[in-house]
Amino acid sequence: MVQQCDAQQRTELVTQFVDFSSKYGLGYKLSNGSYGVLFNDSTKIITHPNLFHFDYIEKSRSGGESATNNTQNTDTMSDHIQQFNFFDYPESINKKVVLLQHFKSYLDGNQKFKPLEFDFTKDNMPERPQSDQPLSYIKKWKRAKKAILLRNTNKVIQVLFQDQSELILCSGSGFVTFVNAKQEVKTVPLNCANQNFEITDKSLFKRLQYAKEVLVQMMTGSPLPSSLGMCDEPRRPASNNEVTSPAPITVAPKATGMQSSRIPQLKQTKSAAKNLLLSPDNQKSKNQDAKSHRMMTKTQQTNSNARLKRSTVEQQQPAMLSSRSNQRRSTISQSQKAQMLKNPQMYQTQTLGVQPQGKSVASLAKT
Repeated sequence: MVQQCDAQQRTELVTQFVDFSSKYGLGYKLSNGSYGVLFNDSTKIITHPNLFHFDYIEKSRSGGESATNNTQNTDTMSDHIQQFNFFDYPESINKKVVLLQHFKSYLDGNQKFKPLEFDFTKDNMPERPQSDQPLSYIKKWKRAKKAILLRNTNKVIQVLFQDQSELILCSGSGFVTFVNAKQEVKTVPLNCANQNFEITDKSLFKRLQYAKEVLVQMMTGSPLPSSLGMCDEPRRPASNNEVTSPAPITVAPKATGMQSSRIPQLKQTKSAAKNLLLSPDNQKSKNQDAKSHRMMTKTQQTNSNARLKRSTVEQQQPAMLSSRSNQRRSTISQSQKAQMLKNPQMYQTQTLGVQPQGKSVASLAKT
């Protein structure tokens, strides 16, 4: 999709990438088979297509000194490239070399870490291929609200949008390639893209305007205009080139190159919180809260006991009333029988009123 010419000799594009900048950086794969990582500390590492040799890039001043040295020199910064292989590299970059293998393993689709393996030893390892040009790598990148911009050292800028459309800007050849959401490819000269497509192809025009604003923001640090609209096609979750961020990578700390700077701040925060909790005002407030909690708990327990006692009484009350009724009924029956035996005539008058036929009062009383 990139036209090669004298001014655009390198045409490598990013085919896959994974954003793990929350902890390490951006990992990616190029169309020539190379794998690279742009770390959060602005250092970079890129493998040769043979996957044995690699370049490590860090910022250095124009005089050749590394950017990590404490010096008052204010000369311009440039990339300092060092060439190594996986059998011979400094111990100080060991962690980044291991992270590079983690990113490569994940981009290849391996769920578990698979390190690089070679069928040769240090004694018979191959020589680095000679080339007039250094390896191309991602120099800068910027994630915006609606797109991600990748700037390569081969003068190619890729803008990947959320609706899976893509812009490829080639400053060397002067052409722009537009791949819409339907994967239809269109290549036009850069010098006439903004003039002709404002009316004929609004989708391309809007993306060119948005890419320009993101590029200016990346170079100058200025914010994007809030009124800049771009996506006029259905939005999709992610780009085809983007891979879901992997789980946290565990690397044995054999080098001191990427020590976290948040640990002292975290310790200070914990210490300040502890002192705040032990202050007199907070201790008094803590005691009052504990006393209120105890009183509330005691009240709730008393109410619970009262409800339990009331429920027990309500369950026993019907049985007690039935027992008393049976006792009263039994007592009345015995007294009536005794009175009937003593005075049968009175019992006949008070209880029966009329003497039944065929039975005497005495025989009725005995029953």
